[in-house]
Amino acid sequence: MNLESRRSRATLNTAVGGIAAGGLLESLNKLFWNQRPLSLESTYEACLCHELHLKKIAFERQKPLPVRYKGINLDCGYRMDILAENILAVELKASDRIEPIHKA
Repeated sequence: MNLESRRSRATLNTAVGGIAAGGLLESLNKLFWNQRPLSLESTYEACLCHELHLKKIAFERQKPLPVRYKGINLDCGYRMDILAENILAVELKASDRIEPIHKA
């Protein structure tokens, strides 16, 4: 089993690319190689937010995401782990190994 297979990984889902995405991906890479294996998602989130702060990338943690239904917003408890630059939605996941579904 190689190092990548043994380490926890944070995955990224983005809606829009750009400069913020480049800085975000660079921060995720640093986080992956500097954080101990099997960390909790909350640990990855705190570390990533620190990296974003250092890069001066604006972000919000645990941003509520209301569901719009028939003209009203419903608070269903959905939250984005991180919203960067008000355009990139980040959902962090931790895994003890890389599965085929994780590979793009």
